[in-house]
Formats: sequence, C-alpha cells, structure tokens
Amino acid sequence: MKLKKFMCVAFATMLMSVPAFAQDVRVSVNAALVDFDGQGATVVEGRTLIPVRGVFDKLGYSVNWDAESKVVTLTKDSVTITVPVGSNVITKNGEATTIDVPAQIIEGRTMLPLRAIGDAAGCEVAWDAETKIASIVDIFGYEREYYNFETTNMEALKFAEEMNAINDKIVQTVTPFMDVYKEFNNVNPTEIDNTQLMELIQKVSTMSKSANGTFNQIKSELSGVSVPAGGERVYEAAMNCLDVEINATNLITEVFDKIMAGETPTQEQMDALQKIGGEEGATMTLYNEITKDYIDSIKN
Repeated sequence: MKLKKFMCVAFATMLMSVPAFAQDVRVSVNAALVDFDGQGATVVEGRTLIPVRGVFDKLGYSVNWDAESKVVTLTKDSVTITVPVGSNVITKNGEATTIDVPAQIIEGRTMLPLRAIGDAAGCEVAWDAETKIASIVDIFGYEREYYNFETTNMEALKFAEEMNAINDKIVQTVTPFMDVYKEFNNVNPTEIDNTQLMELIQKVSTMSKSANGTFNQIKSELSGVSVPAGGERVYEAAMNCLDVEINATNLITEVFDKIMAGETPTQEQMDALQKIGGEEGATMTLYNEITKDYIDSIKN
C-alpha cells in the first residue's frame, strides 16, 4: 500500500502536463514559428489548444472540415486522424484514444489539443517555459526532407549522409523506449496491483538501460565522423542530442531502480524527471534547425 501511495505521487509529478500558458504562447513546427492569422494557441483546463490550420498543413497533412458533423480529418500517407469537435475521443486509423480536453471552436477557429494530436501524429511536443514556445517536431519525416538534394561538394554530402544515418539510429532507439514509457504513463497506479505495477516499472528500467547502451554506442560512432568545414554546429548539436538522451535514460534508470528497491527518489531526481521531455524536444528542435541551415548552405 505504501508503494502505491508513493507511486500516485510519482505519477502526479511525472505526468504533469504542459504548464498553463499565457495567451502570448507561440508554436514552432520543425523549428519554424507559426504565424497564426487571428486566433492563436490558447489554454483550456490546463491543456494547450492550437488552430488546426497553420500547424498540420506544415506537417504535410491534408485537413478536411466537415461542417455538418463537426469532424476534423487529418490525412497524411497511410495515417488518418479524426477529431470530432466536443468529443473526448479521437481516432487514428480507426483506433480510439481518450483525451482530457476535446477539440472545440473558439472565435470561429477549430482548436485541437496540442499534445494529444501531436502524439497521434507521431510528433515530439515540448514546452519551453522561458521562451513560451510549444515546439512540434516531426522526428520521422523532417530530417529526411533535407537530405534529398544535389551537391558537388562530396565531402559535405558524405557528412550529411553519415549524420542522417546517426539520426535514424537515434529515432530507432527512442521510438520503442518511448512506447514503453507511454505505456507506463497511461496506467493509473490505483487501478492495478503492486505486482503488475512493479512488472511495468521493471520493463521501463530494462528498456531504459538498453536504450542508454545504444545511445552510448551511437555517440562512439559519431566521434569517428569526419566533420567538414561548416559542419561543426551540426556535429555539436547531434552530440548534444545524444548527451541529453544518455542523461535522460541514466536518470530514468536510477529513479525506477530506486522504486524497485523500495526506496524513495529524491525531490531533485523527480524535478529532473519532469523536465526530461522538454529538454529532449528542445535539443531535437535545435538540431533540426541547424541541420536545415547546413543543408541549405551546401545545395547547388
């Protein structure tokens, strides 16, 4: 019972949603700020809502609004996300997900819950409290767009290809780990017994250790990459992303191993755990921005 009481507190700390934004919150899509015409991002019941237009079209989605049924449909490749206005349920390829705050119409604009829709679209969503910017990064498609180009600078091309391979490995490592972490996040500790809870905690810890080992291996590979003139910032940004992921998985392992040992994580550890998502999103956004600038600079 003591474990479940502690875990309720731990969940409350780790699952705190994006802080209540001021009305001057801005939204960044793949490192570029979105200029909303009229109603911009706002906050309802502690959740950030964003206009459907101006965000998802930038992510490559076609947006369809059915005025009669009041349903927004987002389509990209084989992915279809349907968002009924006023409903606490959205669907992705027919699979339903419950959300805290429904989509709604504000000042004539259809507003969607940022984090829920971002997750459904397979994007990383992060909040920077200092700049008040909510960042959305398409980690699966954004980088690839900038490696499809022609250049006579073969040294730069080789570097770009190597960095793309490194990035693919980071994404391939992050994805299964985040799937497990989301499984943990979606559990209400009061609704499962201690044995099930401990098994899930063990699963997260094991996956975190595995991811940490892979990130360290990727960092070792990155250290052997030859960096051409002008590519230094890209290299540093990639190394920074890996350092953040290594530190994050170290912290998660420490916290979850403590819980399994019947110990209580320190407040400092819990505070750091709460900031992990924002740090990862911010470093990835910066990496994408720097990579784009570099690729643009070497195109013929």
